[in-house]
Amino acid sequence: MLTMYGRPGYVQRALEGGISSFVLKDAPVEALAAAIRRCAAGEDVVEASLAARALRAGSGPLTARDREILAACADGLSTAEIATRLWLSEGTVRNRVSEILAKLGVRNRVEAVQIARESGWL
Repeated sequence: MLTMYGRPGYVQRALEGGISSFVLKDAPVEALAAAIRRCAAGEDVVEASLAARALRAGSGPLTARDREILAACADGLSTAEIATRLWLSEGTVRNRVSEILAKLGVRNRVEAVQIARESGWL
């Protein structure tokens, strides 16, 4: 994957999704060429500093379901709309959103979405 997103969450999600190499496109030309050659030779390539930051960051506090709910919040959906989209009751959505806010230490959905995006979890 050649990308401009070098946040730990992006690296983790890419690797979990089966990507074997993760290279930032703003790397020096020589480094990009070397990475492409190594990928073509079948090697896994992840810049050491990216890998280290991803390992230090861990998987983040959000579960896959939390990320689904937060993504629906990011789309501007109401509690009722999220419940319909994800086949949940409205009470469950309210409870899960409260749990997400507590996990992230924020006061509202907007702040939660912002933190999740900045961290690469969303």
